[in-house]
Amino acid sequence: MIFMSRQTGAALKELRTATGSCWPGNGSSIMSRNRSSENGSGKMRCYQTIKLTNYKTIIMAKIITIAHQKGGVGKSTLAINLALCFQDQLSVALVDTDLQGSLYHIREDFPELAVIGADKVTEIEKLDYDLIIVDTPPYLSSKLPELFLHSDFILVPTKAGFFDVMAIRSTLALIKEAQRKSPHLKAGIALNMVKPRSGITQDVADLLQSMDTPLLKTRLHDRVSIARSSMTGGILNGTDKRAKEEIMALTEEVVEQISAEIAI
Repeated sequence: MIFMSRQTGAALKELRTATGSCWPGNGSSIMSRNRSSENGSGKMRCYQTIKLTNYKTIIMAKIITIAHQKGGVGKSTLAINLALCFQDQLSVALVDTDLQGSLYHIREDFPELAVIGADKVTEIEKLDYDLIIVDTPPYLSSKLPELFLHSDFILVPTKAGFFDVMAIRSTLALIKEAQRKSPHLKAGIALNMVKPRSGITQDVADLLQSMDTPLLKTRLHDRVSIARSSMTGGILNGTDKRAKEEIMALTEEVVEQISAEIAI
């Protein structure tokens, strides 16, 4: 059983409403996998659909893309842990667009999570899931502009280092270009793998705040439990309370960003 804060439960409820998915229950802040009642009813999905002029219907999924042109900033680790945070309340697909297929190769370790290889990216909007999380390669791929245009939110994780911040500028430029074409698109920067008691962190945060892309409040610290989470079933299945608090706080912020866009 996974315990989440009331704020997270409320935020996920908003996202479920926005994507058109619903589950039976009373909105409790305690969420469990494959919950069933005495009458045999379990988790039930329903969809809000849009009628097209040719009478076809489409399911409105929300797409979160995680991107940074520099490697080693924790994109894949964040992608899989965000997916695991959402999967008890939403149907989630994790799309690996890196040719190395780091996440795709460990898909058997997460049998309840749909991990889809890069060959499915062209069909990303047709995937039958409430939420799609896209992990991107550690370089400026020619696919990024298209991926960004398909996205609802782009998460840009970065270390609190000078060269990491300098490298982020090209990614942010692509995001701004995509936002001009798709005004609904939102983005946020997350400080990741933060060293404890590092004086440079605040200097880097100040620099990031000047880059015209919101810096999220949540900071994820450099923890062994997070680094090893892809081998241990995810942060939520571990024993590191602070790591859990950080990943859930980031989840809340991402949901708030998407929900705010929907409210507008």
